[in-house]
Amino acid sequence: KVPGKAQPANKPAPTKPAASGGNAATHKPAPQATADYLIKSGDTLGKIAAQYHTTVNNLKSLNNLKSDFIRAGQKLKVPGKAQPANKPAPTKPATSNG
Repeated sequence: KVPGKAQPANKPAPTKPAASGGNAATHKPAPQATADYLIKSGDTLGKIAAQYHTTVNNLKSLNNLKSDFIRAGQKLKVPGKAQPANKPAPTKPATSNG
């Protein structure tokens, strides 16, 4: 070693993905699936975040928002698939004990 000279760090050799169809993109997280949400009058980021089981900060990050200000008619990206508004619960057919 020479004093005062930086020594190159020992780098491990890059590994190749397995030939058996391994996922080559394991080092990167998959992009988050998003859906569009149309903001209605009275909506807030907090209400929308709760509806989609996420946080206000996550919504702001997904949509490049600098503030919490949103307005009706604006479209937001939300995590996951779009949820239909007021989806009725499935009803079970009545059974008779005969």
